[in-house]
Amino acid sequence: MLEVNLLKNLDHPHIVAYKQSYFTLEKLIIIMEYCEVGDLSYHIKRKISKGEHFSETEIFNWFI
Repeated sequence: MLEVNLLKNLDHPHIVAYKQSYFTLEKLIIIMEYCEVGDLSYHIKRKISKGEHFSETEIFNWFI
């Protein structure tokens, strides 16, 4: 629930938005905004497969 409460309060264009959450009998389900162009893991794997690195500008722009 700490994660849910944190996600509810985050508001930044570079952070996937929280939509809702609920419990099943055994799990906490967290529903997040859809990432049309993929998540960070996707982009890291893509760069690695191409033998490329993120530029300083790309990384800097994520934190603005």
